[in-house]
Amino acid sequence: MIDEEDIKPHSRTRTVIAVVLVALVALAGMGSIGILSGAGFFSYRTFLYGTGELYVLNMTETPLWVSVDGRERVEVPLQNAKVVELIGGTSEVVATDSAGQIKGRYTIDAKNSDAFLKLGDQQCLAAVKLDAFYRGGAKQDIEFAALLNETTQVWVPESHNVVWPRKAFPKSLSAEDGPGIWLELVGCPLLEDPKFLDAYIAVRLEDRVKKARGTDTKK
Repeated sequence: MIDEEDIKPHSRTRTVIAVVLVALVALAGMGSIGILSGAGFFSYRTFLYGTGELYVLNMTETPLWVSVDGRERVEVPLQNAKVVELIGGTSEVVATDSAGQIKGRYTIDAKNSDAFLKLGDQQCLAAVKLDAFYRGGAKQDIEFAALLNETTQVWVPESHNVVWPRKAFPKSLSAEDGPGIWLELVGCPLLEDPKFLDAYIAVRLEDRVKKARGTDTKK
């Protein structure tokens, strides 16, 4: 005859093992959610590197689709742009056509910052520093954070205070989101003529800042 007391310790052990296995399976499931979303196991990339916007500018003659870290494709119309979610760290962006054929692969490294991606080799851009203009006061000199030529496709501004091409200026800048930067489309020959580039940007910038702050007197 088997004593009941000889059974109970083994039963408790099996129960503990079962509970541990269930807990491990649950933890693995929770961690896999982050992997599927592109944030890494337990979404570690979000905690370490933050999130931001990825502004995708399609300067080609056909619509393209982009997928960030394997997530669902998003259409970017021709000669237009789309803003998609970006998880900090190292991201892979794949651009495809309507048939799913790969047109480009891009690596973006960002930490607590938005990022810019240009599809195609056309068009140049100027990244203009905005902080001085929002502070007001005496007329400010134009300062550039970067000049992006035809071959530059990826740029990380190290900021969330970014005014993307064709987007309205904010009324104010957030002190916690990094330096203010305006990314503007410009003719590529202007990059070779600093004086003319300064004059062009100065006129456009002053007008847009005034409109954003409600100080524009033009009707």
